[in-house]
Amino acid sequence: MSESFEGKKLLILGANPETISIVETANQMGIKTFVTSNRPNDPAKKYAWKSCDVDGMNVPGLVNLVREEKIDGVMVGVADMLVPIYAEVCEILNLPCCATKKIADVFAHKDFFKATCKKFGISGIPEFYLDEFLSEKDIAKISFPVMIKPSDSSGGTGMTAVYDKSELKAGVEKALSVSKNKNFLVEEYMQCDDMGLYYTFKDGYCSASCVYDRYTTDEQPGLSRVCLGGTYPSKHLDEYFSKVHDKLIRMFREIGIRNGVLIGFLSGRRILFL
Repeated sequence: MSESFEGKKLLILGANPETISIVETANQMGIKTFVTSNRPNDPAKKYAWKSCDVDGMNVPGLVNLVREEKIDGVMVGVADMLVPIYAEVCEILNLPCCATKKIADVFAHKDFFKATCKKFGISGIPEFYLDEFLSEKDIAKISFPVMIKPSDSSGGTGMTAVYDKSELKAGVEKALSVSKNKNFLVEEYMQCDDMGLYYTFKDGYCSASCVYDRYTTDEQPGLSRVCLGGTYPSKHLDEYFSKVHDKLIRMFREIGIRNGVLIGFLSGRRILFL
C-alpha cells in the first residue's frame, strides 16, 4: 500500500471482466475505487469500493458523479471506446489525463484515423463505398471477401468477414447494431502478412520499441483474424523503416502525443498501416 494514494478516490470507466485486475490493483494501493457502467451486474463492480450505474458514455453524468463524490482522478478500464469520453471528462474537470481529446478521437474512430493517416501519406486498407440501403450499383463495385466493421468500436466488436453478396445485409446490420454514430466501413479482407508495432513516447520523443511479425488464424468463420503468436524482429523491418516509420513520427508529433505506449498493426501485400 502506498501512503501517497491512501484514501484517494478514483473513478474507473467500464466494468467488464478485463477491468477487474485494474480495480484490484487500485484497491491494494489504498485507493477508494468507484467503478461505473450502465449495467448494474457488470463483473468489475463486485470489486469496487463503490459501484455506480452512470453510463460510461454519459459525459454530464460522469462529471456530476466526480463532483458529488469529490473524486480525485478518473481513468478508463479495458474499453477503448470510452477513451474519448475519459479525455473529455478530464478536460472539463481539469484532471490529469494520459491523452488529449484530439488524440483520443483520432484513435477511437476508424474513419477519422484513416483520414488522418492519409493526410500524412500513410496508405490504409482498400475501402468500398456502401450505405445501409445496399445499392446494387455500389455492391457491383465490391471485390470479395471484405470486412464490414463499425467506424467507432474496438476489440473486433461488430466486425464480420463477408465472402459474397448474400452475406452483406447481415454484416451491415451487425455493424450498425453496435455503432454509436450509426456508421460502418467496408474494407478489403486482408489475407496477407501481418506486423505488430510498439511505439514508446517520453516527453514528446518517440521511438519504435518493437516491430514484429504476427501469425494469425481465421478459424473463427466470419470474424476478424486472431493473433496466435509473433517473431521478433519483423522480416519486413527494413521496408517498414524506409516507407512508413518517418511518416508515422510526423503524424504522432502533429496530433500531440507526448507520453505513453502505442500499439499498432500493419498488413498488406505491400505494407499498409492499419
